[in-house]
Amino acid sequence: MANQTRTSSTPRFLKPLAISVNILVLIVVAILFTVATNSSGDKSTALGFIALLLFIFISMPSLLFVTVLTFIKSLRSKALITYLVISLVAHVLVAFQLGFFDKAISNFKEIRIQQADPALYSLRNAVSLGPISNIQKVIDALNAGADPNASYRDEYNLPLIVLAASRADHAVIHALLEAGANPNAQADINVNNIESPHAIDLVLLADTDRDSALRSLQLLQNAGATTDSSLLILGACYQGEQALYMQLHNQSSEQTTELPTGSKGYNCLHYAVENTKIEFIRLLLENNTTHLKAKRMLDQTNNYGQLPLDLALSHGKTGITRLLLHHGATANKEQNKQTLLSEW
Repeated sequence: MANQTRTSSTPRFLKPLAISVNILVLIVVAILFTVATNSSGDKSTALGFIALLLFIFISMPSLLFVTVLTFIKSLRSKALITYLVISLVAHVLVAFQLGFFDKAISNFKEIRIQQADPALYSLRNAVSLGPISNIQKVIDALNAGADPNASYRDEYNLPLIVLAASRADHAVIHALLEAGANPNAQADINVNNIESPHAIDLVLLADTDRDSALRSLQLLQNAGATTDSSLLILGACYQGEQALYMQLHNQSSEQTTELPTGSKGYNCLHYAVENTKIEFIRLLLENNTTHLKAKRMLDQTNNYGQLPLDLALSHGKTGITRLLLHHGATANKEQNKQTLLSEW
């Protein structure tokens, strides 16, 4: 009688409900993850995050619930055990696709590389530390035979010199070039929100001091890196380098109508405004050879719908705002339009 009481205390509908929820959520997670991997930007991130939440907080708990019910003596059956095995395999496969095992797999590969090629392992670790790294460790690894053209990871192509260039780590760039690294190396992944950059694309856009950026650029140029990159001219805007900008501008085709953009959809003026390069902005807007392109930049939004004037207003850059307004700039964001009406 007591046994019957315990059995009847578990509602019969809970088991099929949990199984149904489990199957349904697994299907939804698989669909969301497939769509996320074939999308990009915010949509991909949002769908991937939703898939992860569903998997962790609904699918896994429902599987655990069915498992507990199955191993209560009165509810045990071959059909349920078969379902659990199939469901467990499905959950492992989905977890693998969601990246739950990426860290373990990566660690295993790193251990394998450390054993097979200790010099390369040491070089990768030393370069990854960035400008604060002990350059002697980089030199020692290269002297021990590490490949200066190696990728930072085996899973994707991120040449070590591109990684160093993304930080404008001139000491590491110099050591890699001296050891035979390709100055025109290119990644095949997104680096600092820039798709498939060459090393020279990144040095002037690195979040570092101007001296390190210019020294890194000079090293790459002296080693033979090509300088006809649209991203290099954006780096000149980021740093406010007037002479370099004019040199690259004069080298570019006059027939080019597309305005280059970099991280976050920034054009040249976006970068110059954000970094308060007022004299550089004045050059662009008033020089006879650059003012036509600069006028077009005033009307180009970034990925957030901001015109250069929107950035100036949002960051409280009064001098730049006045300069842009003098040259006919407008705002795109409604809040900034209201600011212009009330304060300017």
